[in-house]
Amino acid sequence: NLSVEKGLARNARVCITSVVEGLVQILQTEEIRCLPRITFTFNLASSSWTVNRKQFPLRPAYATTFNGS
Repeated sequence: NLSVEKGLARNARVCITSVVEGLVQILQTEEIRCLPRITFTFNLASSSWTVNRKQFPLRPAYATTFNGS
């Protein structure tokens, strides 16, 4: 959860408006917000390497509408 007060929690629905280097602009309930890239750092147990993984805190979703008339 990035910010529960602002509604940026798990399974929040947003629309991506633009992607720039290091930031994603989203539209959520008529408000534009910016999401930064998050860096995860971890060490592998079997080696001395440190892995840095960068990702945006988003998950793609798809929707369909069925009209039962």
